[in-house]
Amino acid sequence: MSDFDENRADAYEAILDAMGDEKTVISPSEESSVITAYVKARQKGGLQRLAMITDSKIAEQSTVEHKGNTYRVSFQSGCNGMFEYALMMESASKRRDWAE
Repeated sequence: MSDFDENRADAYEAILDAMGDEKTVISPSEESSVITAYVKARQKGGLQRLAMITDSKIAEQSTVEHKGNTYRVSFQSGCNGMFEYALMMESASKRRDWAE
């Protein structure tokens, strides 16, 4: 692991300790768990997206509640036991499309 990745993991851990709060995650098999995570809005390519950092590994296609909205979780990167996920807004119409 590079020094950069190690320092990033240390910074993520400090952020979680200082500003993380509990989030409920629902797995694709409908099992729920509570994790500690920090969510931050980021600008990328003119679009705003939400990034979530946590020390918990989350299954693909899981959802998380944040500020009254449901988001689908997508893995972005991980290093030294810390993980970064993108949060994408979940909508009822998208869920129907996937189920058909």
